[in-house]
Amino acid sequence: MHIASALNRPLVTMFGPTSPIQTGPYDRLNTVVQLDIPCSPCFSRTCSHQSCLRQLTIEPVLKLAAEAVREVRMVSTEIFRRVVDHPEAIGLIQFLGLHTSATNGNCRHTRSHP
Repeated sequence: MHIASALNRPLVTMFGPTSPIQTGPYDRLNTVVQLDIPCSPCFSRTCSHQSCLRQLTIEPVLKLAAEAVREVRMVSTEIFRRVVDHPEAIGLIQFLGLHTSATNGNCRHTRSHP
């Protein structure tokens, strides 16, 4: 988690008995899924009920993961559009076997792999 955060990679973090404010991911608290229950964070290594983890459902995790993927796609598409705007890039794009869709600018690979 710390390396992904430092490299600004897509990230979804789940917290139970610890605190993202104290342990990170620093400046990426929007990637944290943690239940708002009275006993959390307790920083305990042993717990009789583990409510902070057992009651955590998959829905908020999937929602954050979908947002992270959507953000990466938007950035990738924007980078590709900027590259395509440069005439020198056309040869590289053809060499890589890529082409752009005329309707949305998305990149598609056309080279076959053995």
